[in-house]
Amino acid sequence: MPQGKAPSTPAATATPPTEEYVPPPRPQVTGTISVGPEFVIGTPNVTTAGANITVKQPGHPLDGMQLQIPPNSYPNTRAFKVSSAPITGNTFKNVNPISPMITIDNGGGYSEELMQVKIPVKIPDGHFAMGFLYDSKKGTLEAMLLVEEDANSITVATRHFSSFLISLIADDSIPDEVDSGFQPGVDDWQFPNRGSYIADKGHCFGQCLTAMWYYSERRLQGSPPLYGLYDNNGNKPKTAALWQDDSLGYRLASMVQHDYETTKADEKLAKLSELISKYPPLTYKAFCYVISVTGEPQEVGIYRKGGGHSMIVYKVAGGALYIADPNYPGNMERRIVFQDGRFIPYESGANAAEIEAGNSRRYDQISFAAKTTSIDWGQVGKRWSDFDNKTIGNDKFPTYQLLYRDTDGKAKLLPDELVFNDQKIKLDIKIAGHYGGIDCYRAGEKWPFDNEFRRELKPGQNIIGVYVLGCTANCGSNYANWEYIDFKYVTITYGALAIDPPTLEGKPGFEYTFTATCPSPPAKARYEWAVDGTVKKTTGNVLVFKLGSKPSYTITCKLYDDTTNKELGTATATANVAKAPDKEEQISGDVRVIIPVGNAGWYDSRIGKASVHISLEVHDKVTAYDPKCEGGSKILCVWDWGDGTTSETPKMNADHQYSSLGTYKVSVKYMCPGGTKVYGQDSKTLVISDPYAEFK
Repeated sequence: MPQGKAPSTPAATATPPTEEYVPPPRPQVTGTISVGPEFVIGTPNVTTAGANITVKQPGHPLDGMQLQIPPNSYPNTRAFKVSSAPITGNTFKNVNPISPMITIDNGGGYSEELMQVKIPVKIPDGHFAMGFLYDSKKGTLEAMLLVEEDANSITVATRHFSSFLISLIADDSIPDEVDSGFQPGVDDWQFPNRGSYIADKGHCFGQCLTAMWYYSERRLQGSPPLYGLYDNNGNKPKTAALWQDDSLGYRLASMVQHDYETTKADEKLAKLSELISKYPPLTYKAFCYVISVTGEPQEVGIYRKGGGHSMIVYKVAGGALYIADPNYPGNMERRIVFQDGRFIPYESGANAAEIEAGNSRRYDQISFAAKTTSIDWGQVGKRWSDFDNKTIGNDKFPTYQLLYRDTDGKAKLLPDELVFNDQKIKLDIKIAGHYGGIDCYRAGEKWPFDNEFRRELKPGQNIIGVYVLGCTANCGSNYANWEYIDFKYVTITYGALAIDPPTLEGKPGFEYTFTATCPSPPAKARYEWAVDGTVKKTTGNVLVFKLGSKPSYTITCKLYDDTTNKELGTATATANVAKAPDKEEQISGDVRVIIPVGNAGWYDSRIGKASVHISLEVHDKVTAYDPKCEGGSKILCVWDWGDGTTSETPKMNADHQYSSLGTYKVSVKYMCPGGTKVYGQDSKTLVISDPYAEFK
């Protein structure tokens, strides 16, 4: 047994998994314990009021054993059967039974409260005792929570019963160094503990327990290491620098944390820790002894006034507990030092975000927190099944709808694959009854947006990661507390199809050529052309069309993958038929001023206003013709917004805000200040609508 001298910091030795190298798992520690005939000690009934049961069997090794079952441990009356059997054989290394095999059968399941059992045993000076649950089917041992021990007894705690025993070992026989085989950067999760919408203080416990469950139930059975296995939810390519898209694993950790907190097991373990942590040497021995017996990593609970934190102890060496801290994923340098009979306070935080904000804390209570005796191991397994089915968290996290604004500014549901013809797109989110927000990523980098929250698309496919967040506090004012909900990838294709020229000014009776272009067309491409809705026979990427007498024509082309018949994109072009200018226009040199089609505004109910931005198109002689205004002043755009207000701008664009929904006729005149000569003008009808109306 180590004497607790200050250790030097050992160098990291783990080799992280790669495509070429996967560290082999340690063999699972198994064994057999043989027993003699069963002796039934008692069969008490325990009501919801709980019970304090004392065994009265003079001459029996368990005479005086006390079983404490707190009130409300079970929702109904339970029949308990307490029995024992002498241990006749044992193949586990370092296990020396000093009690019979004790079996408490109460129908199975976990209690709501921690139950305690005080077992009469003799523990000589210089020795250490520990309780172990024995699974005869698997041939494994699992440590029980150690509450206290003295020369004549040991007290253990648990939330479920089966068969268990007390083992004794001399202090100088406890191995100085023990290693479970678990390694940070190999067997822990690759993402940091930052909490989520349903675990806003952090999910350290859930992150630890899900990693230990995987190690015990899958890794030791031959499955690959956990670290990085589900990066980007197991999809290729891996995105090691972006933890947010590990949504299945992240939600799994939060769900187990939520289960844990819902049962208030965290509060109960924290209270018990106050007692356990009073005996640091016993805690240190427990980690050394249990890892040597079970060969598995163990949970450590650390506490301070105001909070606690869960981590994994995977190795003990040189007077230190080797720590896998979920706030520092993959970090092999974390240690809790045991020196001069006590633990040096360990520095970490409630979660990684708190540490980044400069709010790290020193934890001075260190306690052994056994796995299956304190938490429902089966429930962790059920959550892993939800993970495997890709449904994890669907019953607890808020449901949401991802939206985008079409070219008319109307909000629509964002599909997994979208073909979009504008270079900029605005994405949004709707969460019923909650405040929601998004961050977007492209190629692992944050995707910037302009002052209207529009994001610029690149030609071709844009694979966009949408990081979904929800506000949990102060949502009506500054949205200060945004927490993780989900992450989803969508594909937005821009520029998959375009028509050249997009706008044409032609003469009636003349033929004009329109060409469909695509940066990466499918091997078998099919183009479908239409003019004003009438389909043309050509299926190639070129359309030749003769203009008639109509003022304008709309040319439409759709691109299909002829193999799958999937539509890949739609593009439109406009052919305007020019009319001969009248004499006055020829003399005055008028320019054509156009408010482009599609200008619209959307109403923001939070500020009670709708914003509109209009940029004019000025054609024909604007570059060559420069009207001269009296006094040398510059020509202006004079706007009438249709709501009783007007404005003047020296540039070809303007902004305006409407205070209510409705339809407005907007007009503009291109003229000199105070003059009467109009060099160009146009008007359009704008519809101010609420894009979220259909989602309310």
